[in-house]
Amino acid sequence: MAALLRFTLFEPVVTGAVLLGFFYGPPEVREKVAARLSTLPFHLTTDTLVRVFQGLFALGVARRVSGFIDWLSFRNWELFYSGAPWAWDQEVAVVTGGSGDIATELIKKLIAKGIKVAVLDVQQLPAATKNEKLVKFYKCDLTSSAAVHEAALAVKKDLGTPTILVNNAGIAIGAPITQISDAKLDLVFKVNLISQWYTVREFLPGMIDSRKGHIVTVASMASYTGVAGISDYCATKAGALAFHECLTQEIRHLHQAPFVRTTCAHPFWTSTAMVTDIKDGIKKTDALITPQYVGDVLARAIFSKNGAHVVIPDYNPKMRVAPLLRGLPSWINSIGNDTTKENILTAVRANPDLIRKRNTP
Repeated sequence: MAALLRFTLFEPVVTGAVLLGFFYGPPEVREKVAARLSTLPFHLTTDTLVRVFQGLFALGVARRVSGFIDWLSFRNWELFYSGAPWAWDQEVAVVTGGSGDIATELIKKLIAKGIKVAVLDVQQLPAATKNEKLVKFYKCDLTSSAAVHEAALAVKKDLGTPTILVNNAGIAIGAPITQISDAKLDLVFKVNLISQWYTVREFLPGMIDSRKGHIVTVASMASYTGVAGISDYCATKAGALAFHECLTQEIRHLHQAPFVRTTCAHPFWTSTAMVTDIKDGIKKTDALITPQYVGDVLARAIFSKNGAHVVIPDYNPKMRVAPLLRGLPSWINSIGNDTTKENILTAVRANPDLIRKRNTP
């Protein structure tokens, strides 16, 4: 209902048609509208209603223009595509962390199009994709540059040059800043962030040579907000957003390869194994989204052949506002961050050791 109302109010085709009816329609129509307005409990004239629709029409046009400029920017300012044509049944995709819930849903959609998928992960494939002929598993420690290089060589030999890279791998330790050990902190940063340098170094040159490519960075809504108890995750996801922005600039200007597209996705709380310990706290303030929903959004971004910057779910007004928090006064940002406290309290109740005040060796 909300989506229908938003479409009606901000769609210039709709508001423009209403205005045309006011100005050029039969006089009896305007008379009927005026008569109906006179029965309302609040005073509203026909002239006022027209001005309201004129304002909505102007906003709708501005929204459409902005959307077109967005589309153009996601195409690296290419009005006409300059790369090689896409043929899904001839493409190769690399998905890191491909044994996870979100990646599994994405892979299902990729192979449905005939795309060959190379999964780089330390965990074996789940049953849903284990026996798929188009899916090939490469056990790879993403924290090791040498291991990623070795896996990349094997992928290119077995499947061909990848034109799609989905940097999806991500973990969270879930410990206060004073509690997380050096080893675990190093692991989170390497898996969530530094591994993206490794994979892009291996696969971007092939995309440039092939004159087509798409690199998807799976970040998080945590890119925009801090959550106590998962500082490791938040910091790396903020870094993933910065990585995506820098990568886009380098592809556009340094490599002069506008036909290679980039997408950054920011899912909200998703029902995966990562949030098991704080699921009850999340449900008190927000609804969990499904891996299927996230996988579908990622697939649509890839199949669009354009870049994108997506917050997931985009139907939730909170998701649209979250990226603005950084530019608002600090007290608003602080209140926004504090809305996550129930998640942390739930985790602490389940594991009181989280609030120990000594450092973990």
